[in-house]
Amino acid sequence: MKEKIYKFFESNTPTVVIKEIENSDVDVVIIENLHFTTEDDLMGILSKKKLSKENISDSDKSKFIGNLKPHETHINRDYGIQPSSTTPLSWFHHDEESLRNLSSITKEKGNNKVLILGNAGLGKTHELKHLALEIWEDKSDPRIPIYSNFKNFTTQNVLEGFIYKKWKLIDNAIFIFDGIDEIQDIKDFISKLQNFIIALEREDAIFSMVISCRTNIYESLAKSISGFKIFYLKELVYLQGKRLLKIWSGSIIDDFSFNQNHLNFLRNPFQIKRLSEYINTHNKLPSNTAILWKSYIDDRLSYDASNKFKRIDLNTPLIKSYSKKISLINELRKSNVFNPDQLFKITKNSSSDCNEFMMNPLLDKVPASEDWYFVHRNIQEYFAALTISDMEFDDIIDIIQIENTGKTNPSLFNTISFLLNILDETDEKYVPLITWFLDNEPELLFKAEGDRISPDIREKVFKNYFQKECKEKTLWISTKRSFSVPEIAIFGSVPNNLTYLLGEIEDKKNHNRVIISAINLLAFFDIPRNEIPKLKTFLIDCLRDPEYNISIKSQIIDCITKQKLSENDDEYIDSIFAIFTKDSGNEINSILLYLIEDHPNPDRFFEFIYNEFLRAEGIQPRANDDGVDRRNDYKVKGLILKLEAPENFLAIAKHLFSYESKNILTAHSSLLQSFVEKCINLIEIDNSFINNILSYIKNDTLLYSRRSILKSIINRSGTNQRAISHLLNNFTFDRISFILTSILNYDSLNIVCEKMIELGLTGETVERFRNNIAYDSNRELAQRFEDIMGEKGIVFQSKLHSKEDKQNQETAFLNRIQSNFDILFQPDRIIAEIEAIFIDNDHIPMTSNLIHDMTMKWYNENGHAGELIKPLAVLQDLSNRHGINQFDLVREKLESDEFYRMDEIMTVIQRYEKDQRKYTVSKKQKLIISEWCERTSKSIDLEKIIIWGKSKGFGLTEDFDKLKVIFFYLDHFSFILDQSFLLDCVQFFNMGISNFDNENFESLYNKINDKDLFDARVIDNVQHKRLTSFALSRHVDYALENSLKQAYPKIRDYLTNLDAHHNESKKLKLYLERSSDSSVLKDCCTNIHSSICWSAIEILVERKEEKVLCIQLAHEYLDSGKDIFISNAIKVLFYWKESDAIRELIKVVDKGLLRVLSDNKFNDYDAVESYDIIEELYEVFYISPTEGLEGNFGKTFTQTYISNLSVSDEGYEGVQSVLQRINTRLKDSGDDLFYINLLIDKSKNRHVISKSESYNFKKALKIVEQLCD
Repeated sequence: MKEKIYKFFESNTPTVVIKEIENSDVDVVIIENLHFTTEDDLMGILSKKKLSKENISDSDKSKFIGNLKPHETHINRDYGIQPSSTTPLSWFHHDEESLRNLSSITKEKGNNKVLILGNAGLGKTHELKHLALEIWEDKSDPRIPIYSNFKNFTTQNVLEGFIYKKWKLIDNAIFIFDGIDEIQDIKDFISKLQNFIIALEREDAIFSMVISCRTNIYESLAKSISGFKIFYLKELVYLQGKRLLKIWSGSIIDDFSFNQNHLNFLRNPFQIKRLSEYINTHNKLPSNTAILWKSYIDDRLSYDASNKFKRIDLNTPLIKSYSKKISLINELRKSNVFNPDQLFKITKNSSSDCNEFMMNPLLDKVPASEDWYFVHRNIQEYFAALTISDMEFDDIIDIIQIENTGKTNPSLFNTISFLLNILDETDEKYVPLITWFLDNEPELLFKAEGDRISPDIREKVFKNYFQKECKEKTLWISTKRSFSVPEIAIFGSVPNNLTYLLGEIEDKKNHNRVIISAINLLAFFDIPRNEIPKLKTFLIDCLRDPEYNISIKSQIIDCITKQKLSENDDEYIDSIFAIFTKDSGNEINSILLYLIEDHPNPDRFFEFIYNEFLRAEGIQPRANDDGVDRRNDYKVKGLILKLEAPENFLAIAKHLFSYESKNILTAHSSLLQSFVEKCINLIEIDNSFINNILSYIKNDTLLYSRRSILKSIINRSGTNQRAISHLLNNFTFDRISFILTSILNYDSLNIVCEKMIELGLTGETVERFRNNIAYDSNRELAQRFEDIMGEKGIVFQSKLHSKEDKQNQETAFLNRIQSNFDILFQPDRIIAEIEAIFIDNDHIPMTSNLIHDMTMKWYNENGHAGELIKPLAVLQDLSNRHGINQFDLVREKLESDEFYRMDEIMTVIQRYEKDQRKYTVSKKQKLIISEWCERTSKSIDLEKIIIWGKSKGFGLTEDFDKLKVIFFYLDHFSFILDQSFLLDCVQFFNMGISNFDNENFESLYNKINDKDLFDARVIDNVQHKRLTSFALSRHVDYALENSLKQAYPKIRDYLTNLDAHHNESKKLKLYLERSSDSSVLKDCCTNIHSSICWSAIEILVERKEEKVLCIQLAHEYLDSGKDIFISNAIKVLFYWKESDAIRELIKVVDKGLLRVLSDNKFNDYDAVESYDIIEELYEVFYISPTEGLEGNFGKTFTQTYISNLSVSDEGYEGVQSVLQRINTRLKDSGDDLFYINLLIDKSKNRHVISKSESYNFKKALKIVEQLCD
């Protein structure tokens, strides 16, 4: 179109005149689809000048991207191709360098159209704005960004009206469109967007595009967008969320202890803003997270209603109302998803209500599913609690209680937590509800905000819980994962409880677990300021008390650290360290390292840090090493890097550069970069520090192993002259030349040159050093070195290679690759060149030493990365492999043994392909290969390929090697061999010929190209040929996969007569599937000491067949005294829930065969002959247990078994009776009650859970409607 306009206006066409006026003939130019409304539009169309980064200025910025400015809150975000929530590990341990940010995504090949998805408040708009600004400011990026927000777009608008009017002049535009999920008629926009893209593509415009949309809007309304690659903006990880919160709330957050409820608010910028607003108002973290979620939900809906969906009129009351209903229904169903059909029923079949509710910004959709869910589980739990809070007291109890047990439904645990913090204290239901919890499950009050519960109740609940769990049961305070230690401590933080805890710590009659649990709680208590001096004195006295063991003292120091009792009190810290001056145990030292981790002056503790470093690295032994890895090495390294005194750092550095610490400064060490930075910082203060570092390196071996880190320190610190002088004065030149070339610069050249002259080094040494400079540093520096040494009288025998020389060398290398291949097809030429080698050496025999010397000389002259000339390589091979070292024998071998050359050609091809060398096989060469293959295939006697020995042993003739070469060429080049030959070769499948390491006949099958013939040959081979075990195995596979029924009888024989240790379970399953011959399973069970027998039994068990036989064989094997298949046998008894399975298990464990427990889970076993068997299990796995992982398997099994038995009322009573009997016996004898009380609790909890009902949707809906409507 543009060319037509140019032609029209640039031509000499007469003026256009009105019809019927004289001289009105003109040339007509038809221009279609020309639209302009202003002069600027027309001039933009007519302009021939394209806009690029070079001809636009910063003054144009607002036209392209508006008034965007860098934002202090920007955080480098990560994206994925799937919506995924972060795991706890990835959330806390995040690698910033592995991020795939938006900028890098848009630069990747094929990503010219990108769609960013993410939940509301995740930061998509900020990301798009930052991208636009980043591209605008990056002058090296040729793209010109055009940023536009389309939230006010209507059906009357055109897309072009929202972007800079001269966008058509841009040579390389990246369109960044935001706000499309806020458009009232999003489908209209999508249609216009697609037309816009089509028009750009028709004009062959260079462009790219990035748009964003909420995931729920995309899933429900915008999936018709096509041609875009979808990327999901990930949640913030812990460090990112903490960083953003600190920007908004300041350093006050450094003193906060975040619990899981707070951490949930660090994943989303919108949530973090709510958290920061609370902190900024109250100067503390909220103890009632229900307040946070209410704030988040209200603000999210309010913000969207007033900013995002102005034109849509977001129905907030409706969204909240249905969110409450759906949430409680889901909680009762133990589900976190719902589908449109269920929503339709909840809204009483109201399509309009459904549509309005689906605009809910709190929702997201499961990809490739019809299921929807709240973007955070806590939102569902909050809404469910809100719904329950509106009920009458009796209805609340009916909802949260399991039948009439007085126990709450465990699946409603978090919902109940919200309920406790939602109910207003003035609500008439509040006091009765608190009273109900006090009478039934008082510990649930830990979830209530502390100041909502009276101090006397908090005191009572706290003391009772500690008494019951820690003192009576001797469990850890942290054993029950339902409540965190900080949660319990914060709830119990009243004055009388502080006195109570100190008393429990002081009472040495208490079990260690009681004392340590009390200390753990104390670490999180809210200590009144006036109590701190007394507490510090109390704790230091405990540390001095010899009656407290190391574990207790470690916990006391941990408490001191957490409570920050030693902060700004060095005298107090010194008192602590003075107590443990003679203690080198890793447990106490680990906690001491933690104590000083954030101290502003770690040099005060250098002696301790130094000695702990020596112990952590194994340089100095520990007096009391408990063998537990507490990461002391990691902690001490962090403190080393904080040392300020150079002499202290050096004292440790000398070990880092010694063999004593081999693994500390490896290339992959996390310490490496930090260590380099530390050294550079100290060198900036005092240049002589580099001499001190180098003085610790006593030999060139250490120098070589530390060369990378030394090179980095020296070059970056600019201490090249100092370092080189030190090395030259302390090592012989030949021992340090390898590192000198990597740290040499122009300023230090004279030092090296003078030293080399002083030492009288030979020209060859000088020349080699020059070449290494060129290799390690740069050619210009090497040239300067040559000039200086030349002035001093050194004569160089060879010139310094120029860039052209290097290029020529590379060209020669590439030519040699082809030449070495080609010469193998020219026996006369290779013989002639080998003869020349003999002539040069006076026709003496080529010994291995002589050939080695010639080879090394060639590499020295041509580079060690070069491709050795083929004549020399062949000569080397003939000498080494065939013992041929005289020319006449070499010539005879090459002239008469064509196979040798073909085998060598194959070897070269394999190596070239592995090393990705570029080479060409000519048509003539392919013909030579194919003709050789054809001749050789006819000369091979396939009946004599295998030489059978006794039993199943066999040998292979040289013809087999020829067969391998033939099939290699068949796989690489397209030529045809006789079909009968190929069929005869099927019997050698999987013996090394061709690419037969794939698990099928596809390669050979394709060459034969006749399925009937191929199948017939496989059948014949199975039926009549004597095949190697590998070949037979693959024949059987093919026959089964292709249902070759004629081979089934032989396959059946094969399966039922396998060697004892030969397992073919996959073949057995496939044979059963294809043949329906179930009787084979029993026939495979004739030898209980064979693998196939147990494979057959496993299949019978899976099919629930032959129960009697399986159990009989299991018992038979267990009685045999063998143990290879003992795990299989035990598994059979447990699967069929045989009552004696437990007793057989105990027998096996008594023999020390605990692997049975690791091999099998036994998760469903609940058979019982007598509940007294539990006492035997306790004796085996708890009273005299096996240590380590296998011992833990025994405990896990016992817990699972007891839980399974406790489901029924009868089972629960039987289990509790035995467990209580064990408990009484242990108590009477003064033994530890930890594990028995743990089992008692497991049994009780499982029994309660078994009575909790999971409703289906219909019943849950009915209940909610009855209670809420």
